[in-house]
Amino acid sequence: MSKKILVLYQDWDGWFLNKEGYEKFEHWFKYKDGAYDKSNHYYILSLGRENSVLKLEENIEVEIVKSSPIRQLIDLFKFKKRVAEVVEDFEPDYIYVPFLYLASSLPKDINKRYKVIGFLRDITPEMIKAKGGIRRIGAYLFYFLDYLAMKKVDILLYNSPHLKDYALKMGFSKKLVFAPRDVADKEYFSSPIVEDLKEKLLKEYNLKDKKIILTVARLTPEKNIEMGIKAMKY
Repeated sequence: MSKKILVLYQDWDGWFLNKEGYEKFEHWFKYKDGAYDKSNHYYILSLGRENSVLKLEENIEVEIVKSSPIRQLIDLFKFKKRVAEVVEDFEPDYIYVPFLYLASSLPKDINKRYKVIGFLRDITPEMIKAKGGIRRIGAYLFYFLDYLAMKKVDILLYNSPHLKDYALKMGFSKKLVFAPRDVADKEYFSSPIVEDLKEKLLKEYNLKDKKIILTVARLTPEKNIEMGIKAMKY
């Protein structure tokens, strides 16, 4: 039986705005998260770089509310208003929140009407604090948003014991479900191809006996790769 799913999302990379980006969204949402069933109807309400309403597939509609990483806390108020409107109009069977803090924008007593599923896949406040400076203040606001979000979530997916501990410290007392996501092609990285490639790269870039950072993160500002580079100087 077809279900209506409201998804609260965040997209600073413009994944919904072009074919290549949308394929990345499909990779994470459909395959890694396992959050998609073609028999369901999805309405995705997302913070993003521009205001837009898109019908990307027959059963997937996307509404983008313009914001940015430096404005998201301010824009959360208008996002919250739009969330309430969409909930009333769309009347979802389930609400899925893969960016947990966004669950804080759901209406009061949402659980009495709808089932809310959140995904805790990182601790956003800790990521922000790592950047240092005045941004550390924003980190404490995100702790509070996570706390409010967990009050509105019925089922919380998590992908590491550390994240489970974080949820429990925040007072989460409902259903916790371990949902690990692989981040690498295990078959490829365990093959002889990788050993050959490693030797080739060490020689080509003269890296032997030098410090090397291995990261599987996207090369985007929020991943804070520059901190790792600075750390190598010490």
